[in-house]
Amino acid sequence: MSAAFNDSGEDRVRYSDSEIRSNFEFRSMLDGSTAGKRSRSGGAAGGGWSARVDALVQSVLDGAVSELDILRDKALGDTYARGQAKVDLALSFRARRDMHADVERLRAGVFRKTILWVLGASDQGKSWLAEGVAMRLREALGWGVYRAAAKNAADDYLGQEIFLLNEPSSRALEWPDLLSLLDPRQAGPLSARFHNKTDAAPRIVIVAVSVDPATFGFFVPGKRSTDDSIDQLVRRISLLVEAEKVDGEPHYTIARIGEVDPISTSVSIPSTGGGERPRIEVLRLGWGRTATTVPLQRDAALDVVLAEVAERSPDANLAVTSTPWVQLANAGAQRHESAMLVRAAEIGGRAVADHLRVAHLAGVATPEVVGQIYALSTGGVHCGLCASEKVAS
Repeated sequence: MSAAFNDSGEDRVRYSDSEIRSNFEFRSMLDGSTAGKRSRSGGAAGGGWSARVDALVQSVLDGAVSELDILRDKALGDTYARGQAKVDLALSFRARRDMHADVERLRAGVFRKTILWVLGASDQGKSWLAEGVAMRLREALGWGVYRAAAKNAADDYLGQEIFLLNEPSSRALEWPDLLSLLDPRQAGPLSARFHNKTDAAPRIVIVAVSVDPATFGFFVPGKRSTDDSIDQLVRRISLLVEAEKVDGEPHYTIARIGEVDPISTSVSIPSTGGGERPRIEVLRLGWGRTATTVPLQRDAALDVVLAEVAERSPDANLAVTSTPWVQLANAGAQRHESAMLVRAAEIGGRAVADHLRVAHLAGVATPEVVGQIYALSTGGVHCGLCASEKVAS
């Protein structure tokens, strides 16, 4: 009977079906065993798992397949499950290769990192914006997203272009690592528990946290034991975004960071004793906001952030269909003009409002001119701007 079911191809005595007696369908079992053996051994009938794993490894190395593609596709997932070690090695090597290439581009000045700091109280929409930025960039450019843990943030980083720190603790990174990660023009190593990362150069770093960068940086390990200025952290930020709900919908106020007149910020130091009240310390910063916009809804805020990324990573060829900062400046000017005219009408009447409108449209509504308009118009005398217009006419 064993000879009848032997399909190894060896020279054995063969029996016809009519000579075999059994209490089951031996022919179906025999045909199934033969087909399965050919499939497992890589025969023409099944294609072979080994060949499929090798093909997947090559697709990964060529950049045609990502880890997300594997997780989303059942056929790729089945192949991955049978060759996980080889595919993981290919994914890791490709990540290191791509990260090394971006490090060289960063050091050559081809691009600069975009540092986005989103702050706001709980349930105001900061995580919604941060995830929206990551998803838009992944869909548009295929960039990988690394979501760091609250602590030991760099442990699993493999060179993804988007480094997302959502509600990190102040112990997520040491002070030197945080400065290195957020430096727009430099790539540096990052500390990890088991194996430090080589030079890292993510295209965009997104920090979504409930406090401003100065307060956050005040408590980062290693900061309080040195003389390093908080300015080192603040000046690295490209865009500072404040999230706040307006009529139940998240809105976002966006500001650039630049060197301005020194500003002060207060930091609350938790007490170590049971009944002591928190201590307040005032910090002086030489870096602060240079411009703010009108509050924006999420899609408009995303356009502003993506335009910043496109400007700082021109080699990525990120398509931006509008010039958000110009539009926002115009919107801010219109809003300022409207509020100014309403207030002027309340205080000085229609004459003052008309003069202010002329000065604003002419681009000369400086504080000195506004003061002259109030002084002259309320006294029944036309301002110099109106007089010059009458002479010109």
